[in-house]
Amino acid sequence: MTTDPTLAEMLEVRQVGNNRFEGLCGPGSPGRGFGGHTMALGLRAGQQTVSEDRSIHALHARFVRPVVPAEPMEFIVSPEGDSRSFSRRSVVGLQAGKERIALFLTFIEPDSKAPDFSASMPQVPPPENLTGWFIGPIEIRSVEGQSVKTGTLPDPSRQRIWHRAANMAGESQSLHDCALAYLSDVTQLWLTVSVNRLSFAHKSQMLASIEHSMWFHRPTRTCEWQLYDQFCPSTSAGTGLVQGQIYDAAGRAVATVVQNGMLRNVVPLAPGE
Repeated sequence: MTTDPTLAEMLEVRQVGNNRFEGLCGPGSPGRGFGGHTMALGLRAGQQTVSEDRSIHALHARFVRPVVPAEPMEFIVSPEGDSRSFSRRSVVGLQAGKERIALFLTFIEPDSKAPDFSASMPQVPPPENLTGWFIGPIEIRSVEGQSVKTGTLPDPSRQRIWHRAANMAGESQSLHDCALAYLSDVTQLWLTVSVNRLSFAHKSQMLASIEHSMWFHRPTRTCEWQLYDQFCPSTSAGTGLVQGQIYDAAGRAVATVVQNGMLRNVVPLAPGE
């Protein structure tokens, strides 16, 4: 009997040459790989080329072409410079010889003496008081419940999601950083659908990332509950922008996310949906 891979196993890459790595992307929308998985694999490849005392500080991803799930991807890492505090890497993800994703990564050597401030986490019900569901290895509990899928959010432009990853308790901080990149792409584009009262179920609808940027503020453990506070300022011209702030259970901001997605073949909710 086979078992589904853990998130840690899904995020691993193997070295196949000098600054060249290979990984497998899992499915997202029908027939396409999940962009957050591809992005996390690219980050994992970049991590292999910097010293262990440097952690990811900023990630900028551009999605070029759809990825075929479960087919090998090659990630080529190019060093863009190392200074006393920062290391910069560019990563290109290829499949069947064609570019699928491009990433620009900045790693930092943390300064323990630097000033430390975090905005306060919004006051919301704790995850223990909410019902939830799983998407693969990710557990999700929505503050607003299922209203995101019915277009009845109290504030149509905002949703709050608690999330955590299964079976990550014993993993390294660098792998948790990759898991956070994966998590950041699971729920955020839902808002671009919900804010317009569009159907989630229509098979012809296309919802896909175009660009995705993240800033990692503090180390965090993705096996613990995190609050993802998301806001959609605009959808227009077939695209939608969503901004997100991720907090740990102690209420500290651990990441900021900005994502631009494509909306195609959208279908309004039917009466009564």
